Amino acid sequence: MKTGILTTINTNIGDDFIRIGIENVINSLRRGKVTKFTYVNKHHPESILTPKNIFQTILNLPSFKGKQRFINLFYSNFNHSFNIFKKQDLIIQSGAPVLWPNCFNSEWNIPFWYETAGKLHNQIPVLNLAAGSCYPWENQKGFLDERELIFAKEIGSFCSLTTTRDKLAHKLFNEADTANHLIPCSAFLVNSEFKNNETGKYILINYMHAGGHFDWNQHIDSRLWENTMKEVILTLRQQHEVRFICHNQKEYDLAAALNPEIKIHFPKNIEEYMECIKNAKAGINNRMHASVAMASFGIPSISVCTDTRLLMLDLLGLPTFYVKNVNAEELISTINNCLENSVSEKSRLFELKRNTFEKYRELLQPICK
Repeated sequence: MKTGILTTINTNIGDDFIRIGIENVINSLRRGKVTKFTYVNKHHPESILTPKNIFQTILNLPSFKGKQRFINLFYSNFNHSFNIFKKQDLIIQSGAPVLWPNCFNSEWNIPFWYETAGKLHNQIPVLNLAAGSCYPWENQKGFLDERELIFAKEIGSFCSLTTTRDKLAHKLFNEADTANHLIPCSAFLVNSEFKNNETGKYILINYMHAGGHFDWNQHIDSRLWENTMKEVILTLRQQHEVRFICHNQKEYDLAAALNPEIKIHFPKNIEEYMECIKNAKAGINNRMHASVAMASFGIPSISVCTDTRLLMLDLLGLPTFYVKNVNAEELISTINNCLENSVSEKSRLFELKRNTFEKYRELLQPICK
């Protein structure tokens, strides 16, 4: 079976977790059968075309103007015989936020959703898996523009199966008349094992400026968050080893500035990342998929964020805080509670992971023959 996956490549390791979790489910259903996975980088929608030729070379020229308009025009008129997804048996949109303010304007919408999924879904099954929301935490009513609702309805009509990873995405797709299954993010399945015999050695911290990717005009005090984490680290280091885990160079630099005495992990691939987190005993994370990946190893964590991506941790039963509504005392108390209940939490998380794995298998089995 040939499976094309819309994802990111060398961009966000969290997207790798989501994709690997999906692949683990598909491979479990197709034991003894070969499944070839082809990745398409959504941030380079021209890569949907094959063969890679002078068209892509021209698009990548720094001086090229009107790139997105050209791509959309090209796909709308000429792309069908060159579309890499046309050669697949299954097409998957892999995780990530799908609904957010102005989601109808993303760079991959015309090339992937309308000119690929929209044109091929009657011939090839299209799946939208682990779809999430990304709206400001202080504005969780959902659709801010009628075009977002229209977009959700249209892409929902292209998909044989839609799964959502947070209650807001679930609600919004329901409002868009799209049946969807609310189920933990597939990144929860990145670790294919259902046990972790390692003894926790350190607390991991993933730190981002102002607690997340975007402020969303919520007037978040980045200095207050910085000082909060300095206090948390100072207190925790009195009894525990504390380390940083970073997803990109910016986070590495922020961690080094926050506390230069602490060891910093900067994994370059999934293997390095998993080797690091499996030895942790708890975590405090601004990256949601740091928490989801830790949960895959039975390791509890606290998540702090600025938008509704935070909601995906609710399905894992893990503590969450909006960055403006938490202080050092609350974080320290919560992490201590995680540590005190780590044995039962590990058991609970692995049981939830088994149930999640079986639910994905149940949903994908009729499709992955």
